[in-house]
Amino acid sequence: MTAPEEKWEEWGSERMFRAIHDKVALLSHQGGVKVLNCDDEIVLKVGSRVRPSEEIAMRLVKEHTDIPVPEILLAAYVGDEGRLAMSVIPGAPLTEAWDSLDDATKKRICVETWSMIEKLRRIEKPAALQHHFLSLADGSPCINDPVVAGLCCADPPHPPLLDDDAVRARIMDLTAPTKYDLSGIMAARGVLF
Repeated sequence: MTAPEEKWEEWGSERMFRAIHDKVALLSHQGGVKVLNCDDEIVLKVGSRVRPSEEIAMRLVKEHTDIPVPEILLAAYVGDEGRLAMSVIPGAPLTEAWDSLDDATKKRICVETWSMIEKLRRIEKPAALQHHFLSLADGSPCINDPVVAGLCCADPPHPPLLDDDAVRARIMDLTAPTKYDLSGIMAARGVLF
């Protein structure tokens, strides 16, 4: 291994973060990515699915909305591995708190979530990406996303996803054991927004 490869091997690695933090907890390990909480101050993501598009997306959201986004402290991508260290946003995961919340609070959280989604949808694509309906924040195709995976080589070929309705229908095709009429969702969005 050359000297630059050795430096990369250590710089921003899980081993480096474990050496400089007293408490490192594994939050998740799936799909080629580890997510670590370091002293409740830093979250480190490391692995083959940590890509520049994630960093770019976080920076776009921070620049164009008031949605809370972690501060990026370290970002490095070499070969098939990425490393992304970011600040921790305080709070408790909804998975831990949801059952103890009253209905009014749950409704408020749902409305806030839809409001955030609407803000995300308002971020304009750069001119160079206008011809893409679906792409990652850096303009690369989202071929590894389960929603679009296999579209190009399906037999028979699946129609392209050119609008929101096509994406919703694709998600329904992939996930729902029973097909539902989604027209009510669109009507409700029209009332809420």
